[in-house]
Amino acid sequence: MVEWIRLVRILLVIYMLLGLSFSVKASRLSRGFDALKVYNYFLAKKLFEKVEKKHATASCYGLSVIYERSDNPFSNIDSAHSKIVKSFSNFSSLTPKKKAKYLKYGVDSLVILKQRNLISNDLYRRAKLIGTISAYDDFLRRNPWSDKIAVATYKRDSIAFLKITKTKTAADYEEFMNKYPQSPFYQRANAGYEKQIYFETTQDNTLSSYLTFIKNHPDSPYRDDAEDLIYSISTETGTVDSYRLFIEAYPNNRNIPDAWQKLYNSYMSEDYSVEQVSSFESEFPEYPFIQDLVQEKELINSRLLPVKQDEFWGFIELEGVYEIIPVYESVEEFSEGFSAAKLNDLYGYINKKGEWHIDPIYEDALPFERGFALIEADSGWGMINRSGQFIIPPVYNDLGSFSEDLAFFEQEGLYGYFDTKGKVRLQPTYSEAYDFENGKAIVAYQDRYGLIDPFGTTSIPFFYDDLIKVSDTVFIADDGEYYGLVSDFNDTLLAFDYDYIGQPAEGYMIVESDDTYNYIAISGDTLLNEWLDTYPEYRQIAKFVNGYARVEHEEGYNLIDQTGQKLFKKPQQNVGIYSDYIAVQKKDTWGYVNQKGAQVIPFEYTLAESFGTSFAVAGKSPLVGLINKKGEYLIEPYFESLKMVNDTLVLAESRGLFGILEVDGDTLLPFNFISLEPIDSAVVEVEKDNMLYYYNLRTLNFINY
Repeated sequence: MVEWIRLVRILLVIYMLLGLSFSVKASRLSRGFDALKVYNYFLAKKLFEKVEKKHATASCYGLSVIYERSDNPFSNIDSAHSKIVKSFSNFSSLTPKKKAKYLKYGVDSLVILKQRNLISNDLYRRAKLIGTISAYDDFLRRNPWSDKIAVATYKRDSIAFLKITKTKTAADYEEFMNKYPQSPFYQRANAGYEKQIYFETTQDNTLSSYLTFIKNHPDSPYRDDAEDLIYSISTETGTVDSYRLFIEAYPNNRNIPDAWQKLYNSYMSEDYSVEQVSSFESEFPEYPFIQDLVQEKELINSRLLPVKQDEFWGFIELEGVYEIIPVYESVEEFSEGFSAAKLNDLYGYINKKGEWHIDPIYEDALPFERGFALIEADSGWGMINRSGQFIIPPVYNDLGSFSEDLAFFEQEGLYGYFDTKGKVRLQPTYSEAYDFENGKAIVAYQDRYGLIDPFGTTSIPFFYDDLIKVSDTVFIADDGEYYGLVSDFNDTLLAFDYDYIGQPAEGYMIVESDDTYNYIAISGDTLLNEWLDTYPEYRQIAKFVNGYARVEHEEGYNLIDQTGQKLFKKPQQNVGIYSDYIAVQKKDTWGYVNQKGAQVIPFEYTLAESFGTSFAVAGKSPLVGLINKKGEYLIEPYFESLKMVNDTLVLAESRGLFGILEVDGDTLLPFNFISLEPIDSAVVEVEKDNMLYYYNLRTLNFINY
């Protein structure tokens, strides 16, 4: 019994000791918060650390407050963070009794969360101040609960993305995407990666590199670009064969339809005709636009005339149907299937269906010739083919059309020549240049003229002040003092003894020496034994026409044949050109004589022209009419001018207006037009009230009036 009492006493002592211990510790925690309230950080820290093991939630909260504040020597945000994290993690395991006890010190879940957010915000500000990827990474790793996660992530990713945009390597873009798959910059990084992998793979710009790229990256957004460059490289020459080989080699390339069109255009540049279209059909039966060829053959032979309506231009058929509605500011006649048309002050090319074949993007445009057209862009001239591709870039002040597959160009004041592939055949070394004809071109070097072949080989040296072609082998040359004739290899054919040599007319050239002239054949033989005095405009008037030349003597004029024989025994006061009935002037009147000089129509006119066919223009100044070979007026002399349109129709002018008469004098078109011009034997172009009309001479109807 005594032993039992002793045991009870011992247990009471132990219980009292344990109770005392808890009371002491609790009081330390209480005193710690009391010290914290009065900013006694040394005591508070010491007390909290002593009870941290037993009261981790409350003491770590108190320590985090001390470490978070900047008004004490223990300030350390990282320590504050670690303590609040520990406080938060321990709170969930507390018993209700302890939660109630800690609440007395003002510590509960909301307070802890508020403190944690406060510390997280401090850490975010520090990361922002440092501004590095690692600083933001550290913040994000340690504060997954922060409301600054999104903005911190964005700032970190923006720094990382900015970094790779400076290096711009595919590997860097790929690393970024792998590291930050949820980044708002992911799509931009992916776009950069796709672009850079394309550039890095194809940086040598070779056909094989583009083919390799497509093979390794079939779904790349740059596949189209790679296919376009495969197309461009494969068809760089723009020849029929280049397009054919491309179509055969790359049937799945997206440019196959365009390649077929360009193949056709290249094929047609050789000869724009129905026969050429048929030849194309036969050679390329697999052409995917075969129906277009049927229409093309119909359009090739169709005649379309430009018409103007309310300041705009279009085209009309001979039947009077508008084929292309007038909507253009200007148009040119169709050439090789295209018309140079102007819209919004820019030029392009339309086909006969009125569709833009080449968009209006040029400052000026000339008609197509042999499959090529000259255009002006950015104040420079260039050349395009039928597909609208530049054969020669638009950078030249002067540029010629292709002649014998060569076109001259001017660069910095000197001329050279391009070939049809747009390659410089002859470098710009000449001060002047002209078209090639039959394998030779007249050019000037340092302002002295000579003759070259397509390889630049000189056959006539650069010796002359001027060089004029007479034939493929004969040239008029000016040595700076006199004129002579030289061959295409500079052999002297006619000595340099003349002040002037004119172009041949019916086999004879006018030559001038000391204000006298004569006629010389290309062989060098002089026609007249006696040299004749020059007179105003003799170089034009004295040329041979219809086998005779009009020469002047002191006594008057005569006609000589190509043997030098005079037609009339004595000179006439004035004569017209040679014909079966020749107009001759005597005193103030004109009449007609035959080829033997006998009078056939009396001298009763004050104006007269030699007969051209069965009719002649004659009258009394200032009016003329139309007479027959009997001298009878078929059209009375009431008109200022008459011009034969054909054997039955006459273009006439009366009081400044134009009309058309039949040879019997009947009026076919009234005199209502300010201009009237025959286009061909079937159509006449007339203008009235600033409008352009056409008259069909076969149907005797207006086409669009």
